[in-house]
Amino acid sequence: MVEGSLVDLSLIAAGELDGEWLLRDHRGPVEATAENVEAARTFALDRWRERAEENGLPVPADLSGACKFCALFAKSLFGGSIDGHYDHIFNIG
Repeated sequence: MVEGSLVDLSLIAAGELDGEWLLRDHRGPVEATAENVEAARTFALDRWRERAEENGLPVPADLSGACKFCALFAKSLFGGSIDGHYDHIFNIG
């Protein structure tokens, strides 16, 4: 999310994140360029580390264990669809 392409995340209303939204393949408000994906990954990692600190857990080095959060975040930004299995969930865009 390079400068000039930032998205106001408040525009992604929680009320719209229902089962229909989850199953629908759609375009997101942000283009999934290499720069934007890296910015989203960095943002998600920072939030993942904050969550660990808030819960008194060791600060993670990477996004291991954050797949459900990252898949939903990526879908809300870049669109696509959610897929996965018992051990892992991911976004296909």
